[in-house]
Amino acid sequence: MNRIPARIFAVLICAVSICCFASCKSSSNITAVSPAPDSEPYVPRTEQNRKIDMIMWYDCDGWVSSMELGDNRAERPQQACRVSDTYMGKYSSLSEKTALQHAYWIYSLGCNAICCDWTNYISYRQRGSDFSYNKRIYSNTEKMLKTLKNIEAFSAPALYVAIRLSDFKYEELQMKLDDVYALYENYKDEWYYFDDGTENALKPFVVIFTDVFYTGSKWYDRLHNTWHEGEELSFYEDSRFNIRWSNGYLGVTAQEDEKGRLRIGENQPYWTFVEPYTDKKAGKGYYEVMYNVGKNGEVEQMSCWASMYADNSYWDPLNNIIDGKTTFERTIRCVSELMPKALLINRFNYPLAWPEEPQEGLSLFESTHIEPNYDFGFSVFDNVKQNLYELNGWEKSAPPAPACTISDGSGKILAALKSGSAKVFLSLEGEPQMYRMSVSPDMTDAGYVYYDLTEGIILPEELKDFDGTVYLQTQNAFGDSSVVSIGQ
Repeated sequence: MNRIPARIFAVLICAVSICCFASCKSSSNITAVSPAPDSEPYVPRTEQNRKIDMIMWYDCDGWVSSMELGDNRAERPQQACRVSDTYMGKYSSLSEKTALQHAYWIYSLGCNAICCDWTNYISYRQRGSDFSYNKRIYSNTEKMLKTLKNIEAFSAPALYVAIRLSDFKYEELQMKLDDVYALYENYKDEWYYFDDGTENALKPFVVIFTDVFYTGSKWYDRLHNTWHEGEELSFYEDSRFNIRWSNGYLGVTAQEDEKGRLRIGENQPYWTFVEPYTDKKAGKGYYEVMYNVGKNGEVEQMSCWASMYADNSYWDPLNNIIDGKTTFERTIRCVSELMPKALLINRFNYPLAWPEEPQEGLSLFESTHIEPNYDFGFSVFDNVKQNLYELNGWEKSAPPAPACTISDGSGKILAALKSGSAKVFLSLEGEPQMYRMSVSPDMTDAGYVYYDLTEGIILPEELKDFDGTVYLQTQNAFGDSSVVSIGQ
């Protein structure tokens, strides 16, 4: 058996309640802070003091939009279009630069795992009309794994994929699993292993989605009822993997526990996905609490969303504040009480609206994309990060005074920036996400821009001919660093 890398055993986690949302391109934030737990003091963030595995759902297909959104982004578009102007552009094919930046942002949120969405994937070895799409899914995932393998500046998240079983296509499923295993064999240290207390914890993790489908005489829904009509519940097996099953809307498989929460039992190896059942007893904007229990009887997994298509009837968008809480905060209710071993966070990126399937993303705020972007900056991102840190009990600290390195090894930062002779990179201690430069130490005339890990910091055009002292400051979700001089 393969040894599980030590960093993968670090338990990962997610969300409680802090709020700082902004409307489009606005600098004003609404902040609501939940009280800290009484029993435990805050501690510095390390992989050793994680309480829950925090897993970010990640779209690696890089779909290309058919049109751009107009100025009126409040209205739902009538055809496919971009939902936001991402810092990374359209990334129709995932580059190593995009993979690195996304990995850093996902790490900065507090996550230690990434789930790559392969639910539309058919093995690229089955050549057909979708060959280029399927090959891109496979290649982009491999690019991300390669990027994770080469990261040294921060603790790279681990990765697994979610695939789909369609109809009774078990041979097709087996080809997908073979593709997954081929990637795993080349990137064992980068793969996610779920410590479920069984011998399967030593196997690479994978999630299999199933379809609800009609055969001509009968509707089949494998997870919600029985695997096949008239048969007892059983599951397709592949001894190479530690497998969980999902497709969302699993409420009918659950039973109420003693507190009225929805509990999926030990004999059902399900992981929740989108579970948008409103809880009228809890009040407007709240959802039923659902969790699954592992074979050891412990709470195994829960899921949460930054926006929600509630009860297939209305959107609970990214910027919706109810009872002083964002949508994300209202979907993480009871996570701090139940403390699952894993929390699935949905979803990091979705740069395309798909009106035919509204839960897949509509308009600017009625999509689900935590990824920072030019439309609302880091407001959604910061809200998620603040909550995940709260759940972990991690100290919420602004970055330390910025420190820089120069790619050519010289020590003259401002000279390098002005001449363009070398790139200047920030230390990632404290997870800086934005920076600004000014001629004034009070920084009142400077606006923040996002930090690009590949390009480093860029001197604003208006400062290139300035002969005086230039100052630098960084920022993360918890505040601003002190200001430092970077030369004259």
